[in-house]
Amino acid sequence: EINRASNQYPNEPFGAYFSQQFKRRYGNVDTYRLTPTSNALVFDSVLTRIRRSDIVLMALYVKVRSSSGKIGIPDNMLGFLAKVDTLQKSTVVISYGNPYVVAAFPKASALMCAYSDAEPLVEASVEALFGEIEVSGKLPVSIPGQFPYGSGVQYLQGYLRKDEPAAAGFDPVRLHRIDEVITAAIRDSAFPAAQVVVARDGILAYNASFGTYTYDASAREIDGSTLFDIASLTKVVATTAAVMKLYDQQKLSLDDSVGKYIPQFSVGPKSSITVRHLLLHKSGLPPFRKLYDVCKTPAEALDSIYATPLVAQPGDTTIYSDLGMIILGKVVEKISGMSLSTFVTQEFYQPLRMNNTVFNPSKAIWPQVAPTEVDTLWRMRTVQGTVHDENAALLGGISGNAGLFSTASDLAIFMQMIMNKGTYGGVRYLSAGTVDEFIRKETSTSTRALGWDFKSAKASSAGGLFSMSSFGHTGFTGTSIWADPERNLFVIFLTNRVYPTRANTKISKVRSVLHDAVINALMNDGDRKRAAGKESK
Repeated sequence: EINRASNQYPNEPFGAYFSQQFKRRYGNVDTYRLTPTSNALVFDSVLTRIRRSDIVLMALYVKVRSSSGKIGIPDNMLGFLAKVDTLQKSTVVISYGNPYVVAAFPKASALMCAYSDAEPLVEASVEALFGEIEVSGKLPVSIPGQFPYGSGVQYLQGYLRKDEPAAAGFDPVRLHRIDEVITAAIRDSAFPAAQVVVARDGILAYNASFGTYTYDASAREIDGSTLFDIASLTKVVATTAAVMKLYDQQKLSLDDSVGKYIPQFSVGPKSSITVRHLLLHKSGLPPFRKLYDVCKTPAEALDSIYATPLVAQPGDTTIYSDLGMIILGKVVEKISGMSLSTFVTQEFYQPLRMNNTVFNPSKAIWPQVAPTEVDTLWRMRTVQGTVHDENAALLGGISGNAGLFSTASDLAIFMQMIMNKGTYGGVRYLSAGTVDEFIRKETSTSTRALGWDFKSAKASSAGGLFSMSSFGHTGFTGTSIWADPERNLFVIFLTNRVYPTRANTKISKVRSVLHDAVINALMNDGDRKRAAGKESK
């Protein structure tokens, strides 16, 4: 039994705090507490459950007994452990006391010494298990016959971890200026609902949801599981990501002609348009066409896009084009042999456990999706659960320009993978070279990268304080991602600002104020001075 200062009950059973911390991260686990008084019936019952388990995690609370000549594990327990060994399960052992007890587990998959069951060590050990912190500890003793003094392994942090703002270098009081910004914006009817995530150095320092699904007095409050139509963020989180993966796999070259994959597109001057042109929005295609007004089927819409005349010579001018990204999505499908949705889900969303990131959400979860516009021109209904962008809707909800739904928490996982140069949770999704290639400015004076946008010198939605090396993207429905690599931070901001009408443009002011509030919350002296200088100007 232990006594934790933060626990209201005396004599808390050993292991309770560890179980609480573990289950906050992963719920599909059975817990058993074994003591020197446990009998054969208890051991047999636990062995039966272990046979049906994937991983066995043993947290040991064995204190050091000086001059005892024993490692401290009772004899009846040693017999049980020997039987566990015969099951050949992946086994992880953590010692919260005597480090020498790990000698009893020569076949364990992983061994961790935490030396004490004090709260900070329990918390750190669970964070280490889930890859939320760097692991670099070395044994301060020798384990006879197994590990010499100074043995250890080193792992870099692999996952985002939730922690106090101060751990990420933020003043918690100043960081919660975000609450004031978003609450005031909702009160001003800039949008009915919002999610905001702020992460720095792999730490999820801020994650909050605001508002209700609509402005109706009876509307439900949103929460972290509410999905938003992320509109043009689809261009980077899906389409660009898919191209990055195919580029990594050497299945396409950035300088491939688009006509190599879509021959019917390659007519006249369009024959010189490359994949790189589409990513940089330099294809010469017009920004947009109301395909939904003149086409009835996805096939008609695609034929119309492929036949669209250019408004500039390829490579000459930057013209942000939805049409180009729609075509790029089709290039991905041609090369991969599957839909854009299936490809990115298989390559990214599923292994990253971005379980709330989908094209065409099922009707069962439509009530969980923030509504977008009350459409009085085309669909004649409130759009909820289906894509807001009319062209993407005509194309079946899966398109290179729009169609993806997600949450701020899911997008934070994706962005941390990008900030990690392509890795997350010990798995490499993209090579570091590919990430560098795609988040590099086209030229020193450009604000475009491959698929991504860069912060402009004036009137940027990233505000005035993010560094000029910041990259990101915005979405028409009121969404944005901005990352500042110089400060190793990013901000996810999701809203449904188009509810009930796209005529509402108040978010344009909110975005910059929000991002400035994040930088102003940094405790680093250099950041504060830089912020003060910008504000005085």
